[in-house]
Amino acid sequence: MASCSFSVYVLFILFMFDICATQDGKITVTGQRFYRLEVAVNGNGEKWKSSESRELFYSFDKTEFSADLVMHKCRVHFIPPNKEIPRAKDQPGFIVRRVYDSKYKELTELVDTGYDDCKQHEINLLVEKTIAKIPQLAVTEDASQNRQ
Repeated sequence: MASCSFSVYVLFILFMFDICATQDGKITVTGQRFYRLEVAVNGNGEKWKSSESRELFYSFDKTEFSADLVMHKCRVHFIPPNKEIPRAKDQPGFIVRRVYDSKYKELTELVDTGYDDCKQHEINLLVEKTIAKIPQLAVTEDASQNRQ
């Protein structure tokens, strides 16, 4: 988690993948941004809705900022829509089920196949890592069947 302050204090959640020193000795972090429900908007300027308060939207937006703004590590679970979301008590952390395109203000399902090969591979790896860490996801049935 990192904070970036403009005129107000805003918290961003990022998937950090690079830390480097600039020529003037400052440390910068590069990461991929997650969007919170209260920040992501659709084409009409309205906020997206979710029944899960822990939901974040994954994005392919990359950002760079000063390492001084990094606050702490947090957990993010990439859970396909056909899997039940574990209880927060059992698996604390944020949940990702959809991908947000900030340019076109659109949401797509995490498991949609319309991404280019590189992005699809990235998402598949993140989902596989989550399933490896939360074994009950590998054995749970389709979430829609469980609700009937």
